[in-house]
Amino acid sequence: MSVDETTCSKTNRIPAAKRTPSPAFLILAFVIILPSCHPGFNPNHPGAGVSIELARYRQSDLRNLQYDLSFEVPEKLSEPVKGFLSLRFMRNRLSDPLVLDFREDSSRILSVRLNGKSARFAFRDEHLIIFPGNFSASANRLDVEFFAGDLSLNRNDDYLYTLLVPDRARTVFPCIDQPGLKAVFRLKLSIPSQWKAVANSPLASQDTLHTGRTVLLFQETPPLPVYLFAFAAGRFDTISFHGAKHPIVLYHRENDAQKVRNNAPEIFRLADSSLHFMEQYTGIAYPFPKYDLVVIPSFQYGGMEHPGCIFLNAGRIFLPENPSPDDLLARAGLIAHETAHIWFGDYVTMPWFDEVWMKEVFAGFMADKITGQLFPQVDFRLRFLLSHYPPSYDIDRTPGTNPVMQKL
Repeated sequence: MSVDETTCSKTNRIPAAKRTPSPAFLILAFVIILPSCHPGFNPNHPGAGVSIELARYRQSDLRNLQYDLSFEVPEKLSEPVKGFLSLRFMRNRLSDPLVLDFREDSSRILSVRLNGKSARFAFRDEHLIIFPGNFSASANRLDVEFFAGDLSLNRNDDYLYTLLVPDRARTVFPCIDQPGLKAVFRLKLSIPSQWKAVANSPLASQDTLHTGRTVLLFQETPPLPVYLFAFAAGRFDTISFHGAKHPIVLYHRENDAQKVRNNAPEIFRLADSSLHFMEQYTGIAYPFPKYDLVVIPSFQYGGMEHPGCIFLNAGRIFLPENPSPDDLLARAGLIAHETAHIWFGDYVTMPWFDEVWMKEVFAGFMADKITGQLFPQVDFRLRFLLSHYPPSYDIDRTPGTNPVMQKL
């Protein structure tokens, strides 16, 4: 049954002889009534987490999202990271609350202003709820001063890095934490002057202050899902590679200079070859303004495909002397996999988390193709068969097997 046949329509109560609305009236009624009818979801009480109902509600409401984010990173780990968000947006439901996600304590929200005026808001169920009354039919600006959550900032004594996949952006700053609503990001960082920083987009300006701090302003990103917004800051060393087409900067914290010298040329070759292969295979040029690699000690995963600054696990990238063939292949596959994600996941993104499997499958498939060309002496058809078929059959024949795509 469609929406206008249930709670949003009362035409069944009108005698048939009197049902003679003009076409113009019907169009107007459709425009006015439909946006406010969203059965089963109440924006005043969205519930904990980011549900599919909340995601659909916001998907039909919001557009033209732009985040201006500023973070003041103290040198002392014991001090909080202060943040400022200026969120620009347009919306359809001017009489409904605006729901932002923030999985932190309400005491971390310091101030909230909407279109230049103090905003009426509530904090409940891991959400910052902005009440109507001052929304504009054109552009809106929501300013939030806050203390950032530490859960996904991965703070250490002399460095930090974000890891916001799959829905952890909301543990750092108030946001619309769903992949289908892409936004552009502009980032400003204030960090200790002896630190370096890297983010999704190139550096626009840098000012060193007499207070011993450096203020970095990064260029606006292309549209990104919020889980791919990323930056790292701290005591990093850098190595630059100027290839035929794509310059690459490698950020790292490795103290063994010989290990860096032994590995850096191959890391750059693998990255450059992966970029070239993907451009040739897809016919789509690299779609982001830069390609950097950030090698992080004890990184939680093998890698993470942040556009402009791919994060990689140091143990998987800086190999010891005389590495095994399996270690060399694994490193190549990791760099190829994260690079393939630039096209499958970053440039083209799933609308909801139930399709995460698709970007992973494509990235894995393309990584095998790339690695096969980089190591022609290896029988990759046999390797693919032995790597994927037995575990697939082992799972498929158990009672625990399940559909690839499930409701989330």
